[in-house]
Amino acid sequence: MVQAFQRVGRILALLALLAIPALACSVTISGDGQKPVTQVAITQVVVITQVLVVTKIVPVQPVATLTPSLTPVEPDEAQPVASWQPVYPPLPPAPRMEVGSAYDEKRRVIVMVGGTDWTTAFAETWEYDGANWILRKELDTPGRIRPAMAYDSDRQVMVLFGGSDLPDNTFFDETWEYNGRRWVQRHPLKAPSGRKGAAMAYDPLHQSMVLFGGYERWGATKFFDDTWEYVDGEWVQRFPAHHPEAREATSMVFDAARGKVVLFGGGHDAGSVIYGDTWEWDGEDWVKRLDLLTSPPARWAHLMAYDEDRQRTILFGGLAGVTGQYGDTWEYDGHTWQQIFSDHAPAARWDALLVYDPLNRRTVLFGGQHWEGQFGWYNDTWHYQAY
Repeated sequence: MVQAFQRVGRILALLALLAIPALACSVTISGDGQKPVTQVAITQVVVITQVLVVTKIVPVQPVATLTPSLTPVEPDEAQPVASWQPVYPPLPPAPRMEVGSAYDEKRRVIVMVGGTDWTTAFAETWEYDGANWILRKELDTPGRIRPAMAYDSDRQVMVLFGGSDLPDNTFFDETWEYNGRRWVQRHPLKAPSGRKGAAMAYDPLHQSMVLFGGYERWGATKFFDDTWEYVDGEWVQRFPAHHPEAREATSMVFDAARGKVVLFGGGHDAGSVIYGDTWEWDGEDWVKRLDLLTSPPARWAHLMAYDEDRQRTILFGGLAGVTGQYGDTWEYDGHTWQQIFSDHAPAARWDALLVYDPLNRRTVLFGGQHWEGQFGWYNDTWHYQAY
């Protein structure tokens, strides 16, 4: 019997009532003729007396919409030829959301850390080699929910910052590094305040790990609009002339072709405010792209990865409000955003893993949360690749 979920700050903190009579796990068989995909769902989960809706969207041109389009749009003949394909590793991780993840260039594996299914804060390190998920049982892994994580290609280590515990009572300000053999906590002289939902990307041009935003809750909830860089084991706060508005659950990648960190979207107050803006960090200042002809609808908790071979940022899914989930795919080449259509695509979701695998020249998606009259979690694996 679970009395109450104290977790998922941005959603549950703003729902008027969330009663949890019981937890039960169920196995759901995916539709459209595909192999079964395990989903863990909470039955009899939500009794809501007040539904939180999006009260503010901060769009770019064209104006962002609140909900995904249900009517398919014919693909543009000039769009990139890329598609999603489901894959079925033999022993995948349990369903989860809000993981930390990045690609280890030295060891050529995707690393996934932590995450949750609202009942467990996973203190696990998993690695995906392109065909199999492997649990590193021998590692003492910090259990974190929605930490910021990226790979330092110069020092050849994963860097993890922040995150929270399961009931969202503790917001960590710890910095950890992973070299493929063990996790080591670092103790810089100064660090960002404890938070979760921040975004982080490594900028090899300036040899710095860039962190932006996030939130913490000590009584009242605070959302951050600060920019930090982690260089040679020390955090340094930057004070650029311009920066995005305070937000969490945004996403950032480094665009190697143009030498800029790209940030899109995010929100705050459990998605009652969501953004549809694109910002770029050049190492000195944030620049808001107001010249883009098209853009994805505003959203938060979406996923982004950078395709190094095709030199495009890939965006999938996300959330409007509390349950307005997206299942669309977009690509950004530095000039415009373009929606991509595929015969097969992952189901709509948010807070999943999305990482580019340069060895196999494809983007990998895993897990995430969804809403089908109740909240549930995926543990399916997909590949997105150009053909």
